[in-house]
Amino acid sequence: MGNETAKKILLVEDESDLTDILTFELERLGYEVNVAGDGLKGLKMFEDFKPDLVVTDIVLPNMNGFVFIRSIQEKQQGIPIIGISGAYGGKLSDYGDKLNLVQSFEKPFSVRELVECITTHCPPSASKAS
Repeated sequence: MGNETAKKILLVEDESDLTDILTFELERLGYEVNVAGDGLKGLKMFEDFKPDLVVTDIVLPNMNGFVFIRSIQEKQQGIPIIGISGAYGGKLSDYGDKLNLVQSFEKPFSVRELVECITTHCPPSASKAS
């Protein structure tokens, strides 16, 4: 049974090594984390899980990250979204501005910096954040 007051993070990423590390770090801070390996599963999980923040890759199977981001923004305006990708050669921040991302990270990136960004835009519940 999960912590009912835990902030919820949805990770939409098809690289399991990355999602494993991020899940470990975020759960250690008290977040409830769900992972989807593609955009379609991410959209379904978004509707069911109702996250407080979304971290999504841009290059995803079954639905690209741009379509995924637009779809969830239509469902919940103002949801903080962090984009990650290695496919845009330093230009992801340009797309991020157009998509209203709170931050974008180019792969490879520091997991610590991504976790700090998540905690800034969606502070963990006070009970586990110490």
